[in-house]
Amino acid sequence: MNWRTNTLGVILFLTNTVALAEVIPYPSIFSEAPVKRFQPNENFRFNLIERELRNLIAFAGDPKIINNFCASGFKFSNGDLISTVIWENRGHFYFWMGSIEEYSRKESLTLAMSKYANLNNAVDDGEVLSGPRTVNKSQAKSAIEDCEKYGQKFIVPPFTPEPEKSDDDLEEELEYIDESDKGKD
Repeated sequence: MNWRTNTLGVILFLTNTVALAEVIPYPSIFSEAPVKRFQPNENFRFNLIERELRNLIAFAGDPKIINNFCASGFKFSNGDLISTVIWENRGHFYFWMGSIEEYSRKESLTLAMSKYANLNNAVDDGEVLSGPRTVNKSQAKSAIEDCEKYGQKFIVPPFTPEPEKSDDDLEEELEYIDESDKGKD
């Protein structure tokens, strides 16, 4: 082994070490650094985001006004994916896991059922968080700035929500799902 081989090995080792040490910018609201960033509508777990946003508005907002959102996707070292969604009109910051199940993605209710923090009730840094939906002001600011810089903006125009399904409609859907699963065993 000569000095050229050793030098090349050291250079490769240092190059790989630097690549592993590189950390993507992320909001301080996470306790662990994500390893990758993605746009939610480019990942199958989150690709129905526009439908999810409309359902969230119908469920907890005002569909008669323009609603503004910002979303960013993150992948963590353990493989978990999460999309952060900021609902600007309400000041809510959602931690959305998306769904791998076709039925729940099709119904698009996973975002409406996701946990969220209320950015309007952020407390000063160092104060005790008063509940699970409370964040520090620096975390709220970091989340908003991160989404403005790297996130995807969604503007949902006013709309008329679809009427709620009756129990009969839901039973019909469940029967259809049961029948479509019969041939899979």
